[in-house]
Amino acid sequence: MGRGVAVVCPKGGVGKTTVSVNLASALADKGFRCLVIGVDPQCGLLSSFGRDRFDVDCGLLDFFDPEGQPDDAIQPSGVENLDFISIHVLLREEEQQLQAELDEAERK
Repeated sequence: MGRGVAVVCPKGGVGKTTVSVNLASALADKGFRCLVIGVDPQCGLLSSFGRDRFDVDCGLLDFFDPEGQPDDAIQPSGVENLDFISIHVLLREEEQQLQAELDEAERK
């Protein structure tokens, strides 16, 4: 059975993504299979692996889609034994649109 490690802090800019990627990279280098899951709406995980936020076609929501293919959301990092799943860029845009609609509804 696998083990899980969570790096969590409500404060932004404290290095959660950096710690997560570096820890996973070190474990992958030791032969452990690692999957880093990024839930940051700014898609910071993608830049850690040299990707642009528009490079990813499937994201975390696709992983949980009962009608989809969960494996499509898992992206190779380019490092052996290390893969990742990130939030899809459209999720952030959808979130911003929903927030704008809520703000507009409150003004009425």
